[in-house]
Amino acid sequence: MEDKMETQHNNEIIITWEKFRDNIRRFWWIILAAVLIGAVLALSTSASGKTVPDDSYMAESVFYLKSSDSGAQNNKEALNNYVDAYRENSLEASGEARLKTLVNLMSTEGVKQEIVQAMAERGFDDYKFDDGQVELIPEERLLNVTVKGESEEETLAVAEIYSTVIQTKISEMSDDLEVVLLQEPSENVRVEHVSVPGQSTSVMKFAFILALSLIAALIALFICSLWDKRFRDKNEVPALQEVPLLGQIKIEKVSNDSLDMTAFLLSQYVEKQRYHSCAVVSLGSKKITEELLEQLSGGANKILSDKKIAVIHDSDNKYAELESSGIDEVVLAIGKNDAKIAEVEDTVNILKIMDKKIVGIVYGY
Repeated sequence: MEDKMETQHNNEIIITWEKFRDNIRRFWWIILAAVLIGAVLALSTSASGKTVPDDSYMAESVFYLKSSDSGAQNNKEALNNYVDAYRENSLEASGEARLKTLVNLMSTEGVKQEIVQAMAERGFDDYKFDDGQVELIPEERLLNVTVKGESEEETLAVAEIYSTVIQTKISEMSDDLEVVLLQEPSENVRVEHVSVPGQSTSVMKFAFILALSLIAALIALFICSLWDKRFRDKNEVPALQEVPLLGQIKIEKVSNDSLDMTAFLLSQYVEKQRYHSCAVVSLGSKKITEELLEQLSGGANKILSDKKIAVIHDSDNKYAELESSGIDEVVLAIGKNDAKIAEVEDTVNILKIMDKKIVGIVYGY
């Protein structure tokens, strides 16, 4: 029962920056795919929105509402003056009310259809009326009309048609009132360079979707790190947390200083601890190769007075070789991002059952 407990694996999940970084290198295409998908979604969303031009054309026209001169004229001048004054006073208050009524009338669907139809007759077949294109500002008997558009021709055409419709509607509303066009639309057409809110909104939307894509990619990489069971640090195995790290060898450059330094530290450690002999047991054949182990043990034995470092390669009969060697002190040479955590735990447990002591760790990366 005790041996069974010894061979159980540690189920605690430890995610280190090194593990997360390795998964970024391994699954780099997830980030690339997320960025591409996010860019496509952002561009398609921006393209589906309404585009607003940088330059806006504006045409202004001004109308004045006055009492009509039509009506029966009396031969007596005093009576005429009295009648005119009475009519003027009575129409003074109704003028503003009529303008407000006109403003409401011009925003109806019927008037919009009239404008669209008139624009089609002028050759603007694809024209669609926008409520924000025309601004009506009534003030006493004055009516200021501002028309905005994407081109000078379209803006001027809408303004002229709008002016005609206004005059027609006033005459239909009352015979006592007439509208005077004080400023023609063609007299005041100008271009305004405006900062388009839609553009900044599109940029923010693009950045937001791209950020969400990156966050989704990072979450996917985090999940991959949770599933990653490869060894990277001795703290991932509780039994090795107190075991000293004697060096790290960079396998891309076997002849570099990391190998020499590790061999030196290994020899000094064995001699300082006064071990009669020591076996280096490898885990992870991709990072801890036979050549690397031979160079490591050869370098350490060259420094020592006699040959004390033996090599046990990662094979099916490594435990039998270790038992037949009679060596009790073991240094684990573990390939980072190569050997699996469960494999390392199994080795630690088996060595404990064999009554072998793990005295040090060497990394290969």
